[in-house]
Amino acid sequence: MASDTAGIGAPGSYEIVVRYMDMAWDQLGADAEPRSFTVLPRDEAELAKRARELSEAAVSPAADVLAFQSLAVIRYPVPEPALCDAIDHNVLAAQYLVPRLEASGDAEAVGCLVNQLGKGGLNATVIIAALGRMTRTQVDPTLRRSIEDGIAGACARATPDTPWTKGACSKP
Repeated sequence: MASDTAGIGAPGSYEIVVRYMDMAWDQLGADAEPRSFTVLPRDEAELAKRARELSEAAVSPAADVLAFQSLAVIRYPVPEPALCDAIDHNVLAAQYLVPRLEASGDAEAVGCLVNQLGKGGLNATVIIAALGRMTRTQVDPTLRRSIEDGIAGACARATPDTPWTKGACSKP
């Protein structure tokens, strides 16, 4: 039900009727009681507060996948340094937060990803793939050059047996 209502953005009162499929009989089951919910106007202060809370939770030693997933999908601009901090603190964060940085595609996101790539480690494969895609889609030549330089620098520091270098560090 949450996925069906997540895209509703206009403030107002709504009602949803949930139908279910009876898996045993493969027939449409009875309608459940209507569920009412209210969409409130966008509260920027509350969204900013929640984004800060998610950022703090993501760098906690007890952070779990839900913290990273939430931080990746919140519809509020989370400061990119907070995303980088989460990646620094937990190897699992990259698979959720690198795509958000990639989608941003601005200089701060590129700087974060290049910096993370320079650290190597388990996240390097995810990061090099994102940077490669960003290189192909980036329209700003200065930013594209920054990505290319970051990849080249990381490749220069990598050893031949570094797993993510295969394909990423070869000359076309």
